[in-house]
Amino acid sequence: RAFTQARIFEPLGMTHTHFSDSYTEVVPGRAESYVPSGTEGGGGFQRQPNQLTALASSSLLTTIDDFALWMRNYETAQVGGPEIIERMTQRGILTSGDTIAYAHGLRVDEYRGLPTFGHGGSWAGYRTRFLRFPEHDLSIAVFCNISTCDPAGRAQAVAEVYLEDVMEPATEPEPSTDEPEGPEYESQLHHRRQQEVRVLYDDLGQVLRFVALYDGYVRETLSAERFSDVLGLLEEEVFGRRRVQGLRKAIVRLGEPLNLKDYFPSYQTDRRGALEEVTTSLESTVQRMLAELGRPTAATDTV
Repeated sequence: RAFTQARIFEPLGMTHTHFSDSYTEVVPGRAESYVPSGTEGGGGFQRQPNQLTALASSSLLTTIDDFALWMRNYETAQVGGPEIIERMTQRGILTSGDTIAYAHGLRVDEYRGLPTFGHGGSWAGYRTRFLRFPEHDLSIAVFCNISTCDPAGRAQAVAEVYLEDVMEPATEPEPSTDEPEGPEYESQLHHRRQQEVRVLYDDLGQVLRFVALYDGYVRETLSAERFSDVLGLLEEEVFGRRRVQGLRKAIVRLGEPLNLKDYFPSYQTDRRGALEEVTTSLESTVQRMLAELGRPTAATDTV
């Protein structure tokens, strides 16, 4: 936190930006995080609390005005100099020799024929997107505090307002001849696509909740807060929301570890079969442990 303040944020004049080293920190003006509540189409929202502290990969608090100063640095190179800017956009090369789109904290890509780089963010109900067109000195940032926002689509729509005349024609899938045409069909198609995208974002959100937890997250700093954080993520995965707020008592049961290396030879020859074998093993273990929860045992630990 101190390093980034002194070396990055203060030189750029980003006076309302810092890495929060505690999710319990009180920050005046902090935007809440929201997700839809109730059944589909029922309307309404509920808060999605952020209970994670993960410096660098997350936990950055900023404003859209401050972030504009950050984006301008890609033009001025005030902090880091041209060498750092160039290094950040160097795409990664795998050991196989293949070049990937991900660079140093940025994804180098193109949109409708124009080179771009940028990055997205997703945590709790927050959604963000930074998109830059370096050849046209255009930078776009979208900040949302609702999980159903489409920041990437919004950023691209803004880019089209400014750069439509130099972009390649947009490609649209041809409508099926089996479907009726006209406004009603277009409305139905738009709704169906929205639902497909929403499902994708929900699935990605589930993955990201656990990707952000590095190996040893609880073991490294054993605390009630980190136990609660992991349990909350598990509840979100199973129930779709955190069911309990405040103090709680958890029964922790540890099963036998599963070494994925044991399944690698079969995975090389039959990927689907190996995945089904691992899944079946995990399901069996979880079902057995759930069945044992109701039986008194001295091996049960309460935290």
